[in-house]
Amino acid sequence: MKKTLSIAFLIAAFIPLIAQKKMSYPVAVKDTTANYYFSERTEDPFRYMENLEDEYLNNWLTEQKQLTKKMGNKLAVQNLVENSLYYLTKTSKDKISEAPDVPFDKKASETKYFFKLKEKSYNRSSDLMYRKVNERKYSTLVNIKSLQKETGDNIMIKRWWLNKKKDLLAVMIGRNGSDWREVYFYDLKTGEQLEDHLMHLRNANLMLWHDGGLIYVGFDAPEEGREQLDWVSGSRVNFHKIGTDQSEDKVLTSGLVSSDGYFQMIKNDGKLLFEHDVKLSGKWYRSFSYSAISSDTIIPKPLLVYPDADSISVDIAFVRGGSVFFKTTWNTPNGRVIKVDFDKPNKPVQFIPEFDVILDEVNKLGSEYVACQYNNNGQDLILIFNSKGELAKKLPFPQGKKVYGFYDNRE
Repeated sequence: MKKTLSIAFLIAAFIPLIAQKKMSYPVAVKDTTANYYFSERTEDPFRYMENLEDEYLNNWLTEQKQLTKKMGNKLAVQNLVENSLYYLTKTSKDKISEAPDVPFDKKASETKYFFKLKEKSYNRSSDLMYRKVNERKYSTLVNIKSLQKETGDNIMIKRWWLNKKKDLLAVMIGRNGSDWREVYFYDLKTGEQLEDHLMHLRNANLMLWHDGGLIYVGFDAPEEGREQLDWVSGSRVNFHKIGTDQSEDKVLTSGLVSSDGYFQMIKNDGKLLFEHDVKLSGKWYRSFSYSAISSDTIIPKPLLVYPDADSISVDIAFVRGGSVFFKTTWNTPNGRVIKVDFDKPNKPVQFIPEFDVILDEVNKLGSEYVACQYNNNGQDLILIFNSKGELAKKLPFPQGKKVYGFYDNRE
């Protein structure tokens, strides 16, 4: 017991040391370049950075890249330490190998596989373990050390997508703290890694198994050494057929461009919904478009276009029937719910009005009702509305009590 407590104490003391250490960033060289405008001298010490071949610039970028990799490794160590502290504070009867199962599917009757992340070494991130539903012992599926391209690479498993029919798993990883993502594929029947490998993805990507392959959002390859500096470009929806090289992937649509590199694909109610930028009359707007799911071609149709402003947020709450319901602060700072029909694009109608309390969440409540969660000066309040947007019930909760997950997605 004393040994366990002492180890826990050391870990707890180590975590703030990681967080509090002062960062030392690479310093860019300043030169004496200056311009004269109306007899006024204006210094421009970093003009040399406009020349991508400049020696000073490339030295600075190299130092930045080394720092990024170093900090990625430190963050990985911190995560490992925090995980270790969690397990050490569990009861003595529990073992690390007995961590709770995390089934990919919520319906136990349909679950074929169980997955969990397991730390095997203090100086690297967790491997992905799996077992079949009729087995008791977990086996290693993704050994992150095998994915290292260089010694010391920090690999972290971010997400995974299961294809139950084909017994395949797509695993997304991050490398050295970068926002760029890669995807590797695994045969769950044999536990073997496939040759398929996708690169140049981003963190928010949706991966959709379809027609013997995978629909995903890809981007242009970043310039080496500038992965974290330049805007991402070339967002497009691709189809990857299992057993082929990424260079053979089919571009389903590439018209959904983004001024800042942000692009999102959402699957809901059998449709693909895209959130992206659109340029109209020389001005950028935000847009939601939709299309049918296809591995041949995707033709997005506009659904809702709205101003691109920091004060305006528009988020898909859910899809029901032929309508999409959005939670938004568009012209309503406290938030409201609007509805757009697929057969009446760009004609939003108010479904639930703005109130004098802040709207936090909007969720389906079965097939007929909508649950809206509000923040009333720190007190959670649930208002339930019927299919016509009429208030059906009010559920105030005691001050200090927080409500989580008030929804029912069943039809």
